[in-house]
Amino acid sequence: MTTKDDVIILDLPVGTPLVAALSAAGRSVALPCGGRGTCGKCRATVSGAISPPTPQEMKKLSPAELAAGVRLLCQVKSTGGEVAVADAPPSGTLTVLVEGYTPEKAADAGTAHAEKAALAEKAQTLAMHKVKNDDAAAVRSRWEQLSAQVPPALSAAALPLLRRLGALYDKTSLTAVAWAGQLAALTPALKDDDTLYGIAFDIGTTTLVGYLVDLQSGQVVEAEPLGNPQEIHGADLMSRIAHAGAPVGLQELHEEITGALSAMARRLAERRGLPKEKVIAFTAVGNTCMIHLLLGVPPTSLGLSPYMPIFHQATVGWAQEIGITGFPHARFWTGPIIGGFLGADAVAAAVAGRLRRDDRPRLLIDLGTNGEILLSARGKLLACSAAAGPAFEGVHLTCGMRAEAGAISAVLFTPAGLELTIIGGHTVPRGICGSGLVDTVAGLVEAGIIDGGGRLLSAAEAQKSPAAAPLADRLLETATGPVFRLHEGEPGNQPPVDLSQKDIRDVQLAKGAIRAAIEIACQELGLSPTDLDEILLAGGFGTFIRAKSAVTMGLLPPVPLHRIRSIGNAAGAGSIMALVSPEAMAEMDHLAATAEHLELNTHAAFQERFIEAMMF
Repeated sequence: MTTKDDVIILDLPVGTPLVAALSAAGRSVALPCGGRGTCGKCRATVSGAISPPTPQEMKKLSPAELAAGVRLLCQVKSTGGEVAVADAPPSGTLTVLVEGYTPEKAADAGTAHAEKAALAEKAQTLAMHKVKNDDAAAVRSRWEQLSAQVPPALSAAALPLLRRLGALYDKTSLTAVAWAGQLAALTPALKDDDTLYGIAFDIGTTTLVGYLVDLQSGQVVEAEPLGNPQEIHGADLMSRIAHAGAPVGLQELHEEITGALSAMARRLAERRGLPKEKVIAFTAVGNTCMIHLLLGVPPTSLGLSPYMPIFHQATVGWAQEIGITGFPHARFWTGPIIGGFLGADAVAAAVAGRLRRDDRPRLLIDLGTNGEILLSARGKLLACSAAAGPAFEGVHLTCGMRAEAGAISAVLFTPAGLELTIIGGHTVPRGICGSGLVDTVAGLVEAGIIDGGGRLLSAAEAQKSPAAAPLADRLLETATGPVFRLHEGEPGNQPPVDLSQKDIRDVQLAKGAIRAAIEIACQELGLSPTDLDEILLAGGFGTFIRAKSAVTMGLLPPVPLHRIRSIGNAAGAGSIMALVSPEAMAEMDHLAATAEHLELNTHAAFQERFIEAMMF
């Protein structure tokens, strides 16, 4: 690949998909629709030896765009020769939530828990005989000597441990470390100031986060976010599940995630100058599909009713067994699962957020394409998932995008007009992300520009209302229907940013599903949503939305705003807790096993509540 005046030039064989060529050259392109050509987010100006426009492009692009050489990158193949790509969508740097409801913060908040277990409590010093020919005890195998000094449950001869023991053949004093109920590490005898490390992962559909943790103190010493490389196959889980069913698709998805985690782990260790033997354990939480793909388990059953996972239990093994490279002597643990769309991430968030610390009604919501909802009250725990669709992710909106540079992330309606917050300090926005969407819809509902049924008023109708009139000039009729204009853009460079009637309908579907799930979960435990003592919002979207906007648009029930609290990347915090605390691991196992999984798609009241909740 060469670049000249911001134009990417590639010399490609016949039949090469342009997206694959760009990715191989280090210029990945996000494909929210999985490369089906339905989202239109991969527009670029393309020329040279390329295939003609596909029927999908003819539908998605205007005649003027096609005449100007605009194409959908996911639809273009090389006919053999040089291909030039201009105005390619920027890869973007996602705003990834790394900070979470960490164990230390939980303790500061008065929610004490045995989150941290000093390494010394899990380590045992072993006396190994000096190697001598004339000592009968010394010629016992090193493994026999080790096995005689550890509990029977830890004495199984695992190949990575045998290899490690062989490398320490001449050491007369070793330290053995137990972790997750397994013998996890053998090292030369640790000194008082020595420590070992672990890495906790939060595996999201869009983003990955890794945390390097000092196992002696329980402190996070390094952290790194990364985009999920599987996104090239589609932004949503169903696209990934479909790809897993293609020839070598599962292998591709598995290797993409394990490769990304391996590289991230190596970078985290290198930043601290750690030899690989110092990293002895990994934990990972994520949604059910991501955990299946991480372990190389076909996720087909997750895409078919009744959406059942292949397994529910936490898994423990060796990192190298699942494809994590560079750490041959490290153990790996993945968290337990509640159901097909209630994964280890939800379980970890519930434990980190102390959802069950008492019997007061407490609700945890992780808002996303599949909203995960857990309600704890009266000694019970209900768990359900709501198919909210992609609206809150931003990418499928008319002018939507993820929370990355150029996205409108917040909108404030003032007497003087709109105040926009744009990620990255841009003055002209490229689009709008989920948190900006919630602010916009809430403001339009409050101004009466969106009516109770979700219809966007015309400019003439808005002029008749004192509250709506100041915004009437932003209500426009376009070739695709009515829109509310957030920003005029920059002529010749950046198109306007609009909220369309279709976008509002998508929001109605999303908020209807989430709100109906909340109502039904409360109903099952004999509660009104207003009885909730606390609503915990987990994840990036939950952290960045304004509670007032979420209540105004009806996404959340009308509780006093002080009862709504964002807890950041609680799933990541839970992964850290599992890494340093056997008690946290056990609590996650118990929570996943005892949660009552509420199936909304078969619930008698869901359809009625869903229709009611769609209204503004």
